[in-house]
Amino acid sequence: MYGKCGSTSLAAMPAGAIAFGGMDVLWYVVAGCTLLAALLAVIRLWPRRER
Repeated sequence: MYGKCGSTSLAAMPAGAIAFGGMDVLWYVVAGCTLLAALLAVIRLWPRRER
């Protein structure tokens, strides 16, 4: 914020490039990992059958 002029914009450029460049695949991967983690959590919470 108080550094050289433009240093903040250069640091934020990769995030802007991902958002602007159409990196939709990244969001599909994030959503897939989130759904997988939720599925594993539900499986662990599901009661086990007693033998």
